[in-house]
Amino acid sequence: METEKTEIGLKRLLENTPEAYYWAGFLMADGNFDTHGYANRLTLFLSKLDKKHVIRFSKYIDVKNLEERKAKNIIGPRGDEIHINKQFGVRKQDSFNVPIIMKKFDYKVAKSYNPPSDLEIKNNDLFTAFFIGYLDGDGTIGTNNRLQVTCHTSWEKVLNSWFLRIWNLSKCEILNNVLVLPKSKIYKNKLVIGTSNYTFLKYLLEKIKELDLPVLNRKWKRIKNKLHNHTKGYENKIKIIELFKQNKTTKEICKEMDFSRVYVCKAISRYKKGITLKEAICQKN
Repeated sequence: METEKTEIGLKRLLENTPEAYYWAGFLMADGNFDTHGYANRLTLFLSKLDKKHVIRFSKYIDVKNLEERKAKNIIGPRGDEIHINKQFGVRKQDSFNVPIIMKKFDYKVAKSYNPPSDLEIKNNDLFTAFFIGYLDGDGTIGTNNRLQVTCHTSWEKVLNSWFLRIWNLSKCEILNNVLVLPKSKIYKNKLVIGTSNYTFLKYLLEKIKELDLPVLNRKWKRIKNKLHNHTKGYENKIKIIELFKQNKTTKEICKEMDFSRVYVCKAISRYKKGITLKEAICQKN
């Protein structure tokens, strides 16, 4: 009877719903799948700061009790001491559904160094939910409103393609601004990719609300507050570029929008110098 309940719980991750894909993305970042022997177990542990998120996930997969890991110090790969905060988590064994879940989302063993190579999510909303879940796990949102992922360099091709797809869905090419382009770079043997582009971030916030995703509010609240302050400025730049595309002269744009020549010229100049993320990736490859 217990085995039957377990299989029903994890089977929810196989549903074609935004929430299932959100959690699948989150598990791609922070989850662990153990397939040694007959284990076929899913494990998720987070710091005490995100205990509520673990509780939310445990309810989603029908786990009643959380496990607790005490704070401890460990020796890192470079011989330095690393402090691990107190953690809360869940374990769920399911010999039937775990292999199916791993195949559907192309979860690999030691996935931190082995990104998915055969993951195809055709539906845009489901992909966006998956991407947001992944960001909640491995992404950071800095005080400068920059959304960023730092991970192993093996993820470069996959993350570039994921960011590109969201870039296109959010229609960031309207501003076409090279200064806010989410392109990857290698820093201290790690991959860093991110963006602070208004249109990109606004699209994700709108989808979080539209799809009713169970996100980590402490992350997205920071972006929501900052975007509110920058909304008018970005809307003005978009309007300038739209008028420019209609072959309006700088003088005509200034008169219609009541802006200074310097402000309008700067917006148009940055637009002209812009390159799309797609072109950036093509140039790099």
